[in-house]
Amino acid sequence: AATVATVATVASNAPAAWGPPPAPPPQAHTPADPPAAPPADPAATATERPRLIRWPAALGVAAAYGFLATVFAVGLTVSLVDVAVYRTTYLGSVTLPRGVRWLLPIPWVMAALAVIIVVIAVRRWRVPEWSRWGKVYYSLVAVAAVAGVVTAASQGLFVY
Repeated sequence: AATVATVATVASNAPAAWGPPPAPPPQAHTPADPPAAPPADPAATATERPRLIRWPAALGVAAAYGFLATVFAVGLTVSLVDVAVYRTTYLGSVTLPRGVRWLLPIPWVMAALAVIIVVIAVRRWRVPEWSRWGKVYYSLVAVAAVAGVVTAASQGLFVY
C-alpha cells in the first residue's frame, strides 16, 4: 500500500516537475475595461502620414477650382456682352468696365489651386489608399485644371 501511495504522490507532482504550469484561461474584457492598445509601431505611423489628404479634401480643392472657373467664365462673358452691346466707342470695346475688376485675381487663385491639385494627384499615386480609377479620375481633373490655367494665360487673362 505504501508503494501505491508513493506512485500516486509522484504522479500528482509529475506535471509540475516536467514543465511550466499551464497558462490561465483568457478573461473576457468588459466595456469598463477595454483591451490595451498595441504599442505604436514607427513604421506603421510613417506609412499613415500621407493619408492626410483624403477624398473629401481633394474633391473640395477640385470643386473650389471648378467654382472659380465657372464664376470667372460667366463674369467675363457678361462683361464682354456688356462691352459689345452697350459700349460703341473704341475705348469702351478694348477695356473692361470697372464693375468687373473683382474678376482679375481669380485666374491667380485658379493657378494656385491647380498647383495644389497636381501635387495631390502625384501624391495619391504613391499611396495605395485610393482605387486605381480614383487616381485616374483625379489625374484627369489635374490635367483639366492645368489646361484651364494654360488657356487663361494664353489669352492674357493674368492681369491685375
